[in-house]
Amino acid sequence: SATASAPDGTSVTQVSFYANGRLIGTSQNAPFAAAWQPSAAGTYTLTAVATDSQQASSTSAPMTVVIQPHVPPAVSLTAPASDIGLTVGGSTSVTANASGMNSTVSKVAFYANGSLISTSHNAPFAAAWQPSAAGSYTLTAVATDTTGATATSAPVTVPVRKDAIRPAPR
Repeated sequence: SATASAPDGTSVTQVSFYANGRLIGTSQNAPFAAAWQPSAAGTYTLTAVATDSQQASSTSAPMTVVIQPHVPPAVSLTAPASDIGLTVGGSTSVTANASGMNSTVSKVAFYANGSLISTSHNAPFAAAWQPSAAGSYTLTAVATDTTGATATSAPVTVPVRKDAIRPAPR
């Protein structure tokens, strides 16, 4: 946005806004403003050119803006541990920590061998999991932030046995 006035009593008829010399918008009414969505991270020089009713114009002092690149969220599985010793039909909680550096985490999806278990939309991020067959399962969590960026946790491999291990008779 810009505040503009003409010192000679004429009125300002428009203000044009520029980023690195490229027109990003023009406003013809006070308060003078234009929306701008940078297409990439980087350093931009912003200026505004006010034009009055006599077609005289004046350029503002430049303003430098640095747009940081978007950093995807971070996510890590916190449970279960790889040595949990699950059995078929047993249930366990799958949990993850997730955070965004410059945006909010909107959901965490939990997967077993690439198949969706459940999606959690609020911290603490968790899902109940009940494996239906014996075998080795690779669990992962995928965090998605409010910009749509995603990150996948390191996998945790969990063995699932057909029957519970019983202590040997004495």
